[in-house]
Amino acid sequence: GGLHSGGLKVEGLSKKRRWFCLKDISFEVPPGSILGLLGRNGSGKTTIMKLLAGHTTRSHGNIFVNHVDMGKDLVLAQSQIGFVLDAPMFLEAKSLWENGRIFGRFYPEFTEKGWKTWLSACGLQKSDLLGQLSKGDRVKFQFAFAMSHHPKVLLLDEPTGNLDPVSRKEFLNMLLEVVENGQISVLFSSHLTTDLEQVADQVALLDQGEILYSSSMGQLFSRYCLIKG
Repeated sequence: GGLHSGGLKVEGLSKKRRWFCLKDISFEVPPGSILGLLGRNGSGKTTIMKLLAGHTTRSHGNIFVNHVDMGKDLVLAQSQIGFVLDAPMFLEAKSLWENGRIFGRFYPEFTEKGWKTWLSACGLQKSDLLGQLSKGDRVKFQFAFAMSHHPKVLLLDEPTGNLDPVSRKEFLNMLLEVVENGQISVLFSSHLTTDLEQVADQVALLDQGEILYSSSMGQLFSRYCLIKG
């Protein structure tokens, strides 16, 4: 891995499936920055997220989370990752508060005080059952839980897809604030350029399991407009 700053570093990540292949994905997200992963549905965004969360195994490649090699210490790497994913591991029949207490045990830096603070910051009720939340509130719940265990890396898979325009703006503003203050590395996947334009420093264009192009947001858009124009 060599010497690099903390944050998230991915080298030559590959995953073979019968019907899909993720090919040699490499990128780095330094602390305090947001990499937008732009691609259509089926381009491999969710596969990358699952690999980075440690929810599925890779065929090849290395993942470093805040200097920790995930291949050597999965538990330590995972304890520093927060996520908003489509298929999270929470208990639908339990209250938001109980979910936090149960899953918080896996994260050394989780505190009930922090959990309480983040639930209220996201406008959520402790006693609500997870299974009864709207899709938008589920996103906020996962985000609140992630933030309450002080992650070094945040994985957001299409987090704004189910939010109304007002909630979306609130969420993006909150995200920018925590990334800056907490020096968190964020991977934010979306098929919507508008969200990424508002928050991403860098963007990578993913298509059929490969990164086609990676650059700053501004460069991508001038190039993209040329292609379309």
